[in-house]
Amino acid sequence: MALQELSTNRKTLGIKAYQAIRDEIISLQIKPGEMIYENGISAQLGVSRTPVREAFNMLLKDELIEILPQKGAQVALISQQKVAEAQYVRECLEVSTFKIVASMWNSKEAKFRELEDEINNIINQQEQAVAEQNYVSFVALDGQFHEKILSVIENRTVLVVMNQMRAHLNRMRYLELLEARHEQIGIDQHKEIFAAIRANDPSKTEILLAWHLRILDDVRPDIIKKYSHFFKES
Repeated sequence: MALQELSTNRKTLGIKAYQAIRDEIISLQIKPGEMIYENGISAQLGVSRTPVREAFNMLLKDELIEILPQKGAQVALISQQKVAEAQYVRECLEVSTFKIVASMWNSKEAKFRELEDEINNIINQQEQAVAEQNYVSFVALDGQFHEKILSVIENRTVLVVMNQMRAHLNRMRYLELLEARHEQIGIDQHKEIFAAIRANDPSKTEILLAWHLRILDDVRPDIIKKYSHFFKES
């Protein structure tokens, strides 16, 4: 194997390891404050320690883990400040972008008809995930719904920023889903938001999306109190 091919393969393994660990952290399968070790993750994923070390470096940049000298890596506690900041950025970007999408949606064009089928399929899969009580899948599909609409304006930076924001928000989202059980309300709101977009109604889209993104603001303090061992203030 050429050196370039070997390097590419190692990079791919590192990214795969990063995505696998990141998914478990975000879905709270690995809890905030829990220690994780290169050897254990290597054995679990069936890879050498090198790609796991690369994955740890990426997770460190995401602020999802912290390195404790002579101890190992610890999953970062959920930062209340980071959640609030991410929520603000998400709302600003999504509301403005969804309004643009609502103004440009054209069901007469083939690409929009294809998108409509894809978005409706995501909503159907969400309903199936709820029926199966598969909440990991439900939250992943929730992200896909929002990403699919955001992708319409073809701004890659928006998608990258939103993906980074969700890394911190989704840990909070899993706790909210566990406690508030609002999944059916969320699906119904997705349908209403998408209907407003297809109707070319930016104002209604803005109102519905803002409500959708803030729906659990009132219960969040109680959840943070109940799971205080998962959180830090800053």
